[in-house]
Amino acid sequence: MNRSNSEVMSKPCLCLDIGGSKIRSAVVTHDGRVVAWEQEPTCALNGVTGVFESICLVLDRLLERNNLNTSQFEALAAAVAGGIDMPNGLVTQSPHLPDWRDVPLRDMLTERYLKTFIINDASAAALGEHRLGVGLGVKNLVYLTVSTGIGGGIIINNELYLGQSGCAGEIGHMCLDINGKEDVCGNKGCLETLASGTAIVSRVQTELAGGEFSILVERFKADYSALTAEDIGRAASEGDRLCLGIIRQAGEYLGIGLVNIANIFNPELIILGGGVSKLGEIFIEPARQVLYKRAFRLAGDDVRLIVSVLGDNAGVIGAALYAYACLDSANNQPQ
Repeated sequence: MNRSNSEVMSKPCLCLDIGGSKIRSAVVTHDGRVVAWEQEPTCALNGVTGVFESICLVLDRLLERNNLNTSQFEALAAAVAGGIDMPNGLVTQSPHLPDWRDVPLRDMLTERYLKTFIINDASAAALGEHRLGVGLGVKNLVYLTVSTGIGGGIIINNELYLGQSGCAGEIGHMCLDINGKEDVCGNKGCLETLASGTAIVSRVQTELAGGEFSILVERFKADYSALTAEDIGRAASEGDRLCLGIIRQAGEYLGIGLVNIANIFNPELIILGGGVSKLGEIFIEPARQVLYKRAFRLAGDDVRLIVSVLGDNAGVIGAALYAYACLDSANNQPQ
């Protein structure tokens, strides 16, 4: 017997956002409220088994600390960085999760916890922002997450666009320089080799190793292995010329990517999310200037560039909305 829509919505979703650097677990209600969450490093270099252990750790801790069990949830919704074969529940590949090839993550999570739905992380975030965030009421938008890598989610005519195979939105892998640096995806000169958090850190490390002056030299005592984009942003906010210059250049490269997005999709809104967007205007303003200077006039006149309002919760909120939509659709199928 079919359940009523109110019954489907009565329980929260247990949610995951699995990225290249960190994994977030959360309890999300049907109206998008995050009522509890935990976070854990991904440990991506530990392979499929090691990452799955991290996933279980952050889920189990969330359940234990909040005195919850899986029977209290409608479903598990997982947003994952990488290409997703949605009908079969596979993570087909993920440049920032080494060795992940056709991993049956949906079935692995279902077996250990409860019925699971999986979706690309940036697509989930786009859905979250469109339904409950800064994109509310906007018909056409593109969400761009800039963090360890760069990913994208696309909303066209109020619908999440996934493409023929479910992997639409790999914006970070558009090629900007055919002779550029090799990316983790195997291509060269991808946008994320020029504008991601990883790219910013790599460039600063190279300059520091070459003897360039920065306040980071004294802080890190010539060992820059633990340097993060947040450290670089903090130095830039204190006036460090090296860090300011590299962040601004990364912003300009991002701007070229935004020009391509504006010219191809002609969206009303481009939303920036991810950890690197938190660097603020020193990163975003150069991107904005390039966007409005180089985009086709009509596309540039129509598009607005805005920072995510859902922040770190965009992925888990969007994953929950996706799971509820799938459950609702299945519930309304004729018997």
